[in-house]
Amino acid sequence: MNKFTKTSKKAKNVIVAASLIAYCLLPTANCMAQAGVNYQAIARDSTGAVLSNTVISIRASILSGSTSGTLEWEETHADTTNQFGLFNLVIGQGIKTGGAATSIAAIAWGDTTHYLKIEMDPAGGTVYILMGTEQILTVPYAFFANNSDTAAYANSSAPDADADSTNELQTLSLSNDTLNISSGNSVILTDTDLTNELQTLSLSNDTLNISSGNSVILTDSDPTNELQNFSISGDTLFISNSNFVIIPGLFDANFVCGTNSVQDADGNWYQTVQIGTQCWMAENLNVGTYVPVVSGGQTNNFVIQKYCQDLAGFNDTTCPFGGLYEWGEAVQYLDGASNSTSPTTPFSGNVQGVCPTGWHLPTHDEWTTLERAVCTSGSCATDFPFDVTTTAWRGTDEGGKMKVTPICGTLPCWNTPNTGATNTSNFNALPGGNSLAGAFNFVGTTGFWWTAAESSAISAWFRSLSKDTDQVLRLNNPKMYGYSVRCVKD
Repeated sequence: MNKFTKTSKKAKNVIVAASLIAYCLLPTANCMAQAGVNYQAIARDSTGAVLSNTVISIRASILSGSTSGTLEWEETHADTTNQFGLFNLVIGQGIKTGGAATSIAAIAWGDTTHYLKIEMDPAGGTVYILMGTEQILTVPYAFFANNSDTAAYANSSAPDADADSTNELQTLSLSNDTLNISSGNSVILTDTDLTNELQTLSLSNDTLNISSGNSVILTDSDPTNELQNFSISGDTLFISNSNFVIIPGLFDANFVCGTNSVQDADGNWYQTVQIGTQCWMAENLNVGTYVPVVSGGQTNNFVIQKYCQDLAGFNDTTCPFGGLYEWGEAVQYLDGASNSTSPTTPFSGNVQGVCPTGWHLPTHDEWTTLERAVCTSGSCATDFPFDVTTTAWRGTDEGGKMKVTPICGTLPCWNTPNTGATNTSNFNALPGGNSLAGAFNFVGTTGFWWTAAESSAISAWFRSLSKDTDQVLRLNNPKMYGYSVRCVKD
């Protein structure tokens, strides 16, 4: 039996490995009635997985002369693969869809080279994918032999020279280590053992052995040291036993307010708190270079500067209440803004100022939103309106809900009486006092926090809490004051 074996090229979705077997070889009437070529293949997907028990469509074409030559025959088949992805069909007995030949047996096989083109639709439809086109070397030439005695081939340019239809059929036999062909030659096989290629791998300490062969020493036999831990700090992804990579936006993508902290430009970390719809820093900002409090000590020099005082009202480089920033310093002199001038263009959008990346100095309205979020009095909209005309102490107990509760002795704390302090909002407000004209004021008794909103070229809006009340003060003051800063997330 003649056989032609073919492995197709990998297509977009399917891989087909196929073999062709002549359906009949003897020139009998029965053979001609059933003329065809068996085609057997295994269908696989693009990952190599077998397409088991799947309805597929096949289109087979026979071309003459080249892989893009004349279409002699085209037919389609619908078949179902078995559990191993195997399917069988007879080329020549499908549904004819094209080609000049009236049947596969009518193709002039002896006149030129022929090629088999196989296409498949793995979904069983008519959207065919090219599997490959390969030259047919021997198999269908049984059809040529079948026609060798007919008038059509009587004057063929390639007749059978010896007219013997049987002497091409020979038998292979194996005797000890010698392979014989019945009417021809023989070859001695140097290795007739069918089992000695099967060997066993084993691992002993750091040595990998093959049962009937060699061994190799593995330089690293530890099966666990490739397991490492990932951790995230800011925008940096670390692997426990190796390197790190900075991924911009990584921190924000994984940030959970109230769980994650935020880091400033100096590497200081701050707790966060979700209050209503806003995410706030739960600590006073403490970024920048410490400078002793003097009149005009903070300047537009591209360096963030801060004043710091202790509970006694003296300069303190440890900054127990965070930094105090004049308004121009707090907004980082954006668009020409300073303690005595307005920005060249009024601020719109977020003003980062001294805040970390992704955070900003809260506006007057964002402070109002915070106040309303902690308000439960029933008159919140009246007490905390979104305007720039309402001033003075406002609300009922909203300030108390933002102040830490301890009475001073050990920081963090407020001086007595710390009226109404419950800190139920977890805002953790501290009485950092303020600075003005080279002096500190109100530490331990009052906290002041800037907004990004001007009220004039020389003044800006702020908020204040006091030890003596649980209300909130909304007012505007000269920009030259040094106040605390709380940042809110963009």
